[in-house]
Amino acid sequence: LITAVTLLMIILFIMCRSWAEPFLFMATIGMAVLINLGTNIFLGSVSTVTYSMTAILQLVLSMDYSIILMNRYRQEQLPDKKEAMKEALTHAFSSIASSGMTTVVGLLMLVFMSFKIGMDLGIVLAKGVLISMLCVFTVLPGLILLFDGLIRKTAKNLMHHISLK
Repeated sequence: LITAVTLLMIILFIMCRSWAEPFLFMATIGMAVLINLGTNIFLGSVSTVTYSMTAILQLVLSMDYSIILMNRYRQEQLPDKKEAMKEALTHAFSSIASSGMTTVVGLLMLVFMSFKIGMDLGIVLAKGVLISMLCVFTVLPGLILLFDGLIRKTAKNLMHHISLK
């Protein structure tokens, strides 16, 4: 988990337009992972393998939802930040929802495996992706609006982005 998070943070620091964005993304998806792991109590028991793999897989499977929303917010050129976020959510919803639902359906197919781990993993990860989508639609917009000033202050030099393209 530590290796995966470290690698993901390195990639996010390289690719994001602001030094603050990776922290917002990780906070949002991290919250979703904690909620997902906590709601496993309703399943009775979950295998140790599923429990150990869930956090990494959920993080990787759903990080792009945060990136999509942030990019959409950045594209909105409205002077009012709240209105820009409303527009970003409206325009990003179909992309995020269709990607998320495709992932959920694919994960639920694991339920039909002949091994018990498939049932565990499929249900826990499908639930995790749904929770991640909910957090991206509810928590991340608030974080982006709250830390908009910090995002702008920690924006990287434009020449840096041109060299990455």
